[in-house]
Amino acid sequence: MSNDELKVLEQEYNDMAEEGRAMWEDLEGYVVRMKEIRKIIDAEKPGCYDEIVLLFGGKLDLSL
Repeated sequence: MSNDELKVLEQEYNDMAEEGRAMWEDLEGYVVRMKEIRKIIDAEKPGCYDEIVLLFGGKLDLSL
């Protein structure tokens, strides 16, 4: 592999790392808000959704 090809890989890596840092900050905020939402729902209507589904990446589906 040439030095130019390696430099392209270096740039790709650095670009992805920069974008990933911004995404991580967003994700952390999402997690905080999602936990707040579940806490509110749990206080208002305990047991109205399946927590196991959420563990496996399912959607929050309220049984009201």
